[in-house]
Amino acid sequence: MRCTAMLAPSLLFIMPVPISFGQDGSHLPSLEAGHTGGYTNGRFRTAFTIGEKATYLMAYRDGAALFLASPSDAHPAQERLYRLYPRVLTLGEITRAVDAFYGLPENAAVPIMAAITASAMRTAGMDEAAIQDWILRNRYAANGVH
Repeated sequence: MRCTAMLAPSLLFIMPVPISFGQDGSHLPSLEAGHTGGYTNGRFRTAFTIGEKATYLMAYRDGAALFLASPSDAHPAQERLYRLYPRVLTLGEITRAVDAFYGLPENAAVPIMAAITASAMRTAGMDEAAIQDWILRNRYAANGVH
């Protein structure tokens, strides 16, 4: 499987972007630097205020739930959602987990959805080696390594 396929379970919906960025958005990174493979990454997120981070997480969760809602699927949407979004953490706790993920400079180009999924994996009690493999694959994909 190609490393870029790790983003395949990603969300194929339009993500609302918080609209409270200053007047001209000059504090934001360029679109090229702030996106990896079309997905918003950690570089873009660094310009978010705490409120914008919470708004992004709420929009991500709601969008994921909407995308995953499929009446023809055998697995309930909520079960699939919690593979992508931490089930029991508050917005503040998820924000801190994602902040810690991007505290490593080598993760800056990794899409935000991968950082949120890594938090969901930890919250679910997955083996740390599997989580690190997930992160490594996404880091490879973000840097164009196939």
